[in-house]
Amino acid sequence: MTTLQAYQLWIGLGFVAVLVLFLMVAFFIKEKLSEDQRQILRFLCALCAGFAGALIAGDALFKLNTSIGTATKIAVSGTAGFALFFAIWFTFRQIVPPPDAVHFSIPPGWTFRQAALTLTKQEKSFAHFDGFNEEELNTPVEGEVHTKHMTDALLAIKALARKPLPAYQVAFEDPGYRITAQREDHGIQQHL
Repeated sequence: MTTLQAYQLWIGLGFVAVLVLFLMVAFFIKEKLSEDQRQILRFLCALCAGFAGALIAGDALFKLNTSIGTATKIAVSGTAGFALFFAIWFTFRQIVPPPDAVHFSIPPGWTFRQAALTLTKQEKSFAHFDGFNEEELNTPVEGEVHTKHMTDALLAIKALARKPLPAYQVAFEDPGYRITAQREDHGIQQHL
């Protein structure tokens, strides 16, 4: 191995080590990656694979000849580094995030309180009840909730109640949801 090849090997190895370190930090530090960040991560993974392939195989060549139909032929050739780069680039899984939505099935025997607490727990949050008595909190509910937002889901539970619940409002107050019963006494709202 010549001195130039040794320098190239160490520079390439250092570059790959920095990329791997970056990928590890990006994976463990960031809870959720945006689509733009995923595209950058896709490029860096492909680049890392390309450099690793070039380091391992050197100047090894690959050739791919294939036919599409009867009249079209495709031929691709390049080094192992390019082959690995494009293999990662084209096979990196594209994730389409689901739309923001709340889908929840409330089994028989659950109460209004249980359903609201369990729904908010899915968001790592909680529910605080204002103005409800124990009978109302223990009202049986059953059915399915399909809404776009958690506040709408908490409001939708009322329609699933087996006994009438008072009208109520839901407000997000970091870090939880406040569910407030609306009671009217001679036209004046009271919060019990």
